[in-house]
Amino acid sequence: PHPTVNAFLFAVIFFAVAAALILGAKPKLFPQEGLTPVAITNSNGEKIIFYAEIADNDTERINGLSDREKIAENRGMFFVFENEAVAGFWMVKMKFPIDMIFFDRSMKIVDIVESAQPCAPEQKCPIYYSKVPVMYVLEINAGLSNKNSIHEGNSGEF
Repeated sequence: PHPTVNAFLFAVIFFAVAAALILGAKPKLFPQEGLTPVAITNSNGEKIIFYAEIADNDTERINGLSDREKIAENRGMFFVFENEAVAGFWMVKMKFPIDMIFFDRSMKIVDIVESAQPCAPEQKCPIYYSKVPVMYVLEINAGLSNKNSIHEGNSGEF
């Protein structure tokens, strides 16, 4: 066949494949790729969503958000434990203050630590313990619990 016909056929096939890929592409479920949405129904009945990295093993739980300069306002880290237990967190190597929201196994908020401050490695860092056994903890930027009317007794889901 003529070179112009080959180029035309190639273009038709190329655009047909491209259109099939584009039209067949599934929409993204969440705007933040690779993050898990954690929704909290606040005291006003509003659903507040944070997009969180999951920390579900010892290494991830130990490192947490340490050594990061900051996180976006709607982001956080969601700690998942195997069993309900009193959980302790410290702020060593942290570079910004956070709120810690503690959930029981049914995702009811049972405690909140607001504005936990960073702690330098050479300091004696306080450990923030949950008041009761918890299964999950959400760390978010300091002040967001109060700003979003998130209180003990509210519920969450992920």
